[in-house]
Amino acid sequence: MVDHHRGLRGQRGQADYLTKAFTKLQSYPYVAVAFWYGLRNVASLQDAPADYEANLGLLRTDFTAKPAYAALRSWTGAPAPTTTTQPVLTTATTPAVADVVAPVVSDVRAVNVGRSSVAIAWTTNEASDSQVEYWAATPRAQVADGGLVLSHSLSLANLSRATRYSYRVRSRDAAGNTTLSPISTFRTLR
Repeated sequence: MVDHHRGLRGQRGQADYLTKAFTKLQSYPYVAVAFWYGLRNVASLQDAPADYEANLGLLRTDFTAKPAYAALRSWTGAPAPTTTTQPVLTTATTPAVADVVAPVVSDVRAVNVGRSSVAIAWTTNEASDSQVEYWAATPRAQVADGGLVLSHSLSLANLSRATRYSYRVRSRDAAGNTTLSPISTFRTLR
């Protein structure tokens, strides 16, 4: 049976491409699911060798498995098909990769310093919530915003005039990974 422009060589090329594509997608943390188009070659064209899109399936029109089917099964770790006349079908998804990396906080700064207020701004490399811990001595106060964003800014109000404050920012991503910035300082105006 001829398939995908160059017969068996094209089928092996499809299997190689599938393995490379799903392996590459696995390296992107923001890709949670991937699909292969399509499961079966286009039946109405009967595996026409000259029609590229008609031959993208993992199975031929008669439901016999192509090398790409075996490659996907191998890549996903699915068991070998049972001895039936129909192949065992598996879903074409990338394995779930748990997010265990805390967001990276950068460019932390005090802006718009006034007599009794200041804004603390920073950025993160992934969507995270916004929290600022601040103190002139003890105890510590905290302001927070639960929205997941990349660019953060929180205003601190009711501060004492001409006072040196210490602060640090905390950001938590959707998976619950938390990071803290180093402690920084600012001084309110007189």
